Amino acid sequence: MLQWINLWKRLSTGLVPPVIPEFPGITVGGAFSGTAAASSSFKYGYFDRAVNWVEIVLADGERVKASNTELLDLFSGIVGGFGTLGVTTLFEIKLVPATISTIRKCADDVKYDFVDGIIFGPKHSMLGI
Repeated sequence: MLQWINLWKRLSTGLVPPVIPEFPGITVGGAFSGTAAASSSFKYGYFDRAVNWVEIVLADGERVKASNTELLDLFSGIVGGFGTLGVTTLFEIKLVPATISTIRKCADDVKYDFVDGIIFGPKHSMLGI
């Protein structure tokens, strides 16, 4: 599974997922199936809201794609299901722009109650609003 550290290394693209779990060892599957409850965004909510669709292998071996428009009950039920309804194997995740100018703009804008960020290293940081 893709780990967040791989996404942080791609910060140079100017795009990041809108919700990033606090711990770099959490996989995308773990964040989705385990809810990554300690990590959320004031603007975007919990991590599952950043997932467009997910591929799931069901107990009978069938591989299905679930989203807000396709197999909605399964998509909703598998969030926080810890793998009880199936194993998540593939995700499409929304990305949002992330730049220093965005941080400055959010910090200066009175419509945001807070701006929260985590710096993991000289080239790796995340912003939550």
